[in-house]
Amino acid sequence: TVPVCLAQLRRALVAQYGIQTEGLFIAPTDGGLDRPPNDELTRLWTVLDAGRPLGEGEFSLCALSFAVWQYYSSLPTRIFSHHPLSKLQKAATSYQASMLMAAQLPQRPALLLGWLVRLLTEIVLNADVNGATRQRLAEYFAPALVNGAEAGPDVVRKVVAFVTTLINDKVEETVERQGMVSSYNSEGIVSSSAHSDRASVAGEAAVGGASVGISDWSVTDVADWCRSLAEYNLEHAGWINQVADALAFEEIDGETLAEVRMEDMAALGVEVPERQQLFITAVEQLVAAYS
Repeated sequence: TVPVCLAQLRRALVAQYGIQTEGLFIAPTDGGLDRPPNDELTRLWTVLDAGRPLGEGEFSLCALSFAVWQYYSSLPTRIFSHHPLSKLQKAATSYQASMLMAAQLPQRPALLLGWLVRLLTEIVLNADVNGATRQRLAEYFAPALVNGAEAGPDVVRKVVAFVTTLINDKVEETVERQGMVSSYNSEGIVSSSAHSDRASVAGEAAVGGASVGISDWSVTDVADWCRSLAEYNLEHAGWINQVADALAFEEIDGETLAEVRMEDMAALGVEVPERQQLFITAVEQLVAAYS
C-alpha cells in the first residue's frame, strides 16, 4: 500500500488547498525548487512521522508540495535506479517503450510511481485554473526519481520525457472514462458506469473485444475503479482513496464488490453512515451498468 505520509500529504493538498490551486509543484523560473523554511519542513515531517493528522492551514502549500518531492528524493533506491540507464534512454523514445519499462518495475517502485502519476494527472486535468503543465510537473519531480550521481542533464531530460508520457497516458485514460456514461446519484457523488480497459487485461473480452462483466474484474480493476470515483469527486477524494486501498488490501475482486453492503463498510474503514450510503449507491450503479 501507499505510505501513510504520502496519503496524508495528498489529503492535505486536496482538502486544504485543492487541486485547482495555482502553484502546485511549480518551481521558480531559476530552475531551483521553491523550498519552504527549514523549521516548517522539520515540523511537517515530525507530524508525519508521528502519524498525526495535518491540521487545516497548519502547513503552507509550498511545504506540502516540497515534502512530496523530498519523500521521493530520499528513497534509498530511487524509482528509476532499478533499470540500467540504457533502458531509461530507450524508454524515453516511444510510448510503447515507456509503457514496457513501467510494467517491468519491481512492485514497490511501481506502486510509488503509479501514485505519483495519478496525483500529477489530477493536477493536469485542472490545468486551466492551476496553471500546471505536464512538462513542468515532470521537470519538478524528475531529479527526485534518479540517483544524484546519475542525474546529469541528459538523464534528467530522459526522465522528464518518460514521466510526461505516463501522465499523458493517464490523462487520456481519465478523459476516456469521463466521456463514457456517468451519472449523479441523489447524494451528489459521480459514478462512472464504465471501466477503462487499460486498467487491466480483465477489461477486455477474451474474444471479440466486448466488455466483460463486473464479476470478472480483478482486485486491481476494483481498486482502479474506486480511485476513479475520487478523480470525479475531489471533495470526497480522501476517504474514497482510503476505501480503494482497503479494497486492495482485502483483495476484493469484482464478484465480491457486487455483494458489498452497508454493514460491510465499517470493515473498509468507512464509519460515517452518509459516506457508506454514497459508496454503496455507486456500487449499485456500477453493477446495474454491467447487468
